[in-house]
Formats: sequence, C-alpha cells, structure tokens
Amino acid sequence: MNRMSWRFERDGIEGPSRRKPKKDADKPGGINVIPGTYKIIVELGNSKDSSILNVKSDPRSKITDESRNAINNETKEFYKVITAAKESFDQVKDAKNSLDLSKKIIEMQEDTLQKDLKKQMKEISNSIDSLSNLFMDPEGLKGIQRNPNTLNNRLWTARRYLGSSWTIPGQNAMKAVTNAKKEAEETIKAVNKFIQVDYLLFQETINGLR
Repeated sequence: MNRMSWRFERDGIEGPSRRKPKKDADKPGGINVIPGTYKIIVELGNSKDSSILNVKSDPRSKITDESRNAINNETKEFYKVITAAKESFDQVKDAKNSLDLSKKIIEMQEDTLQKDLKKQMKEISNSIDSLSNLFMDPEGLKGIQRNPNTLNNRLWTARRYLGSSWTIPGQNAMKAVTNAKKEAEETIKAVNKFIQVDYLLFQETINGLR
C-alpha cells in the first residue's frame, strides 16, 4: 500500500503589503516543521478534539537534522526583519490615510492660509509616495513588475533562498539575507526620520487649526 505524503508547515508571517488581509484569512505558509511528535488540536464551534501526529522525514531526502535546524534558525531570524519591514510600511500607509482628514481640515480654512497648507500637504504626500516606492513598485503599473531594487523583492529573494535550501544555507543564501537586512535597516531608518520629523511637524500644524 502506498503511503500518503504530506507537507506540514509552521505559520508564516505577513510582509509589507498595500492590501489589508481579511479577518478570517488563513495565515501564510511558513517553514516546514522538523520531524518529531506533535499534538494536533482541532476546534469547531464548541467541539474540540486532539490527536498525536508523528512527522517523519522523507526517506528519499538526504537533508540532515543539522541542516534542518540551521535552515529553521536562519529563517526565524529573518522573519524578524520581514516583520520590522511590515510594521514600518504600515506607518507609511497610516500616514497616507491620515491625509484625507488633513485635506478636509485645510479646506475649511481661509483662502490665504489654504495655499500654504496645501503646499505643505503636497510635499508630505510626495514624501510618502517616495517612501512607499522603496518598499514596492508604484500602484497602477501595467504588466508584471519585478524591480530587483525594491525592499519587498530583496526580502522575498532572501526568503526563497532559505526556503529552497537542502543543506546549511550557503554563501548565496546568506549574501541575499545580508543584502535584504541592510536594505531593510536603511528603509526603516528613512521612514522613522520622516515620521518623527516632517510628518510630526505637519500633523502638529493641522492639529492646531480650527
């Protein structure tokens, strides 16, 4: 009798995205679980049950436990970089969304004041767009876009290298991880500077208006 083969994954994480995930959406797939014994708990309404599951490695695979652990550890550490990038991009999205309210407040001011305020808001809006483009391609572009210089592309390239490794992550994988980390640090730094200086001053101006 043929044995059925399954792939068991840990919960993955979300990266920077313009889309807001649905509340009932499944979590993205993550790294494969390491062979071992696991307890599965299933809940449906008020019903709950559990079972013990033994996960075994594919006998055809030559991957060692040492390599599995190395891949898992490197991936978990890299997940922290992706999460930090997502949180940073969420700040950019929140700033962009707040401009709708700022626009309404500005339109209620006297004409002589509106001109200067609209100029400030345009500068803030341009800065937000520029920061967004560091993470991913601008919206509305036609065709398939694969800009290798965006942070998202670097993050997923490194993640792909780690996920496809069958041995301890090699030089190419670690180089991709290093490049992604460096790009993430620089991008997050730029976002923090904008939020804490230019955007903060603009919001203080808006909050001081009637």
